Amino acid sequence: MSLVRYRANDYSVPVEWGHREVLVKGFVQEVVICAASEVIARHPRSYEREDMIFDPVHYLALLEQKPGALDQAAPLQSWNLPEEFQRIRRLLESRMGNRGKKEFIQILRLLEVFEEAIVAAFAGRIEYAQTTYVDHKTELQEAAARLGHSVTYTVLDVDGRPHDRTFTCAAVLDGEEAGVGKGPSKKVAEQEAAREALAKLGVQPT
Repeated sequence: MSLVRYRANDYSVPVEWGHREVLVKGFVQEVVICAASEVIARHPRSYEREDMIFDPVHYLALLEQKPGALDQAAPLQSWNLPEEFQRIRRLLESRMGNRGKKEFIQILRLLEVFEEAIVAAFAGRIEYAQTTYVDHKTELQEAAARLGHSVTYTVLDVDGRPHDRTFTCAAVLDGEEAGVGKGPSKKVAEQEAAREALAKLGVQPT
């Protein structure tokens, strides 16, 4: 871990500054760490002993190379991100599996440049960009039209608490269930159902 020690406590710095010379300034309420006349980290000052004070953002560059550690990395254990971030993570992982985890870390890396509230404010646009670059529903509609089928969608189940729901939807061709999908929103579940229906029609989804 990239840490510097000050008055019997350890404070994190960005991983690129690990094992490099830095200047630590202690104030009543905060600890400021500088390198090459640049402030590279700020932390609330701890008056405990043998305490470890992390800024999770400092470890995102390393985590991007080891996305499997996202849920185990000690610096991230007490990181309470806004619900918008959790929604994006569920969306990406439901659509992309393990690759979605790496995509989520890349979104978190925006926090290296922007304030958390700013990134959260754009969460809707990020989600839109992540969900609309592939449109299986339009593909299915076009394929069904070529084959003389009609397409509808129906919600089979909604599970979970209001802020953490999982939708199950079906794509229906000419009254028969052709594909089932799940996701954190109705829109995502319908896209997954359309993808499965396309496969059953012998059409390779993009």
